[in-house]
Parts: sequence; C-alpha cells; structure tokens
Amino acid sequence: MKLFIAREGYDVSTARDGAEALNATAFDKPDLAIIDIQLPGMKGGEACRKLREMHSDMRVIFASAYGREDTTVQELVQIGDGYITKPFELNALLKEKNP
Repeated sequence: MKLFIAREGYDVSTARDGAEALNATAFDKPDLAIIDIQLPGMKGGEACRKLREMHSDMRVIFASAYGREDTTVQELVQIGDGYITKPFELNALLKEKNP
C-alpha cells in the first residue's frame, strides 16, 4: 500500500502502532491518516480522536478486515472520513481518499 500511494505522488510515512503515529504527527501533520481499527496498544477510534485533537482538519480513513455491518465499524465510520475493507483494491483506497 505504501508503494502504491507513493507512486501516486504522495509522501508516505508509516507507524507500527497508535503511539508511534501520534508521535510522528505531533510535528509533521499529514493530510490523510489510514488507520487499522485494531492498532497494537490503541484502538483505531482512540487514535483517530487523539489525531484530530492535534489536527482537527486531518482526514482519517479506517481499514479493517471487518465488513461495514460490524457494529464497531459502523461507529468508526461516524467519526472517520472513510472506510476500506482488507484486503482492498487500491483503487478503492483512492476513491475514499478523494471523496
């Protein structure tokens, strides 16, 4: 996914968990965050809320193996800007990224 997004002309950074993502974005705000809903050490919803506290205009797309009918996913869709199901088509990611 990182290579695909980079080939589309975007700068890409990755984080292994929610804490690393928060630290990385403290000084360098990305335009978009793609967050797995089951991050190690921090759930995706919590990471989204904390990222938005730092950068209220940051777009957040959640990624998960769960379908949209899952209750947790439905709640996250309400706080995020998009949702993609793994495995996902990279074109689906571009569609969510560019509403």
